[in-house]
Amino acid sequence: MGTITHRVEGTFNLHGKKLPTNWYVADIGRDDVLFGMSWIRKYNPNIDWESGRITFKSDIIKKQQQIHKYQCEHDPPEGMLWNFPLKPLNQDLVVSFVRAIPDEDDADPDSERLTFNPSRAIELWYRKKKIRKINKSTEIAIAAKKDQKEKTLDEILPDFVKDYRQVFEKKAASRFPPSRPWDHAIEFKKDFDHHTKGSWRKIYPLTYTERIELDKFIAENLEKGYIRKSKSPLASPFFFVTKKDGSLRPVQDYRALNEGTIKNAYPLPLISDIIDRLKGATIFTKLDVRAGYNNVRIKEGDEWKAAFITPSGLFEPTVMFFGLCNAPATFQNMMNDLFRDMLQEGWMVIYMDDILIFSDNVEDHHERTRRALQRLKDNKKSNS
Repeated sequence: MGTITHRVEGTFNLHGKKLPTNWYVADIGRDDVLFGMSWIRKYNPNIDWESGRITFKSDIIKKQQQIHKYQCEHDPPEGMLWNFPLKPLNQDLVVSFVRAIPDEDDADPDSERLTFNPSRAIELWYRKKKIRKINKSTEIAIAAKKDQKEKTLDEILPDFVKDYRQVFEKKAASRFPPSRPWDHAIEFKKDFDHHTKGSWRKIYPLTYTERIELDKFIAENLEKGYIRKSKSPLASPFFFVTKKDGSLRPVQDYRALNEGTIKNAYPLPLISDIIDRLKGATIFTKLDVRAGYNNVRIKEGDEWKAAFITPSGLFEPTVMFFGLCNAPATFQNMMNDLFRDMLQEGWMVIYMDDILIFSDNVEDHHERTRRALQRLKDNKKSNS
C-alpha cells in the first residue's frame, strides 16, 4: 500500500442514493478503489466472503445492487471545485475521478448508472514533480531539507580529522569492493528446490515517478558494477519505499529467496550491552559507513540467486543489498573482524554500519578517532 497523498470529499451516487464519502488517494497497485472498515461499518453492506460479492441493503437503495467493477474517467464533470490551485493541463492526468459500474447480471436497465461525483477534485500529479505527502513528519522533514543549505566537507569536519577528508567523500563510496573473506554467500537448504518452489517472477507496478527513479538506479548501479544483466531462473520482485525526506529507497523483495536460504547465526550486539559499555564516557564520535552493504561482494557464483526483476529487465547484484536475510550477520562479522583490536581495547562499539567511538578526555578521543579513520581508509570504506 502506497503513502496517502491526498483526500477528496465527494458523494457516491448509488441508484439515486447519494452517500457522502471521503476518498483517500494512494498508489494501491492494480486496484482502482479500496473500501476501508470505516466505510463498511457506516453503510453496512451485505458481504459474501466466499464469492467476494458486495450488495447493499434496502435501506440504502430500493433494490439490492452489487457493485461489479470500477473504471477511471478522464473527463471531469463540469462545476468541479478544485481543492488545490488549478494548473495548466499540459501534462498527463494521472488521477481524475472514479465511476462504479453495476454487475450486468443484476443491473436494472432503466436505472441510472452508479457514479462518483466529486465535490472537490483531486490535485493533478505531474511528471517530474514530487508527490506531496500528507504524513506530517514527512512534510516537516521535506521542508527542513529544502530550507537547509548543504555544508561543504571542510565546514563539517573538525580540524583534527581534515587530513582524512577523502574517507568522507561520496565518490569513495562508489568504488567496486574487492573480493574478501567476508563475501556474502547464499546457500540453499537441502530440501529447498527453487525449480518447484517457483521463480517468483512477479513484477510490481511502479508509478511514473518510481519508473524515473528505477531508470536512475539501474543506470548508476550498472556503471558502478553493483548490478549486471541476468539470465537467472530466479527473479525476486522489486519496488520502492518512501523515506522521511520524500525520496525513494529501492527494495528487493527477497522473502521467497530467504525462505530457502540457510540462516547465518552470527549475532548482532545487544543494545543493553552497548549502553553498559558507555558508562563513564563523556565524548562521543559516531561514524556511519556510507552505502554500508554495498561494501561487501556477493560470493562469486551466487549472484544469480539474488536476481531481481523490474519493468526494465532482469538484473543480478554483484554486491550485497538490503533484504537478504543474512546480510546483517555478514556485515557485522566483517566489521568486527576489521576493528577487533579496537573493540577489545574497549573504546569502540559497532552495530552493523554504525561505529561509535567514546572517551573520557579529548586527547585520547582525537587519537582513537584518527585510528578508526585510518582503518577505514586502509580498507577503502567511506563515511557519511
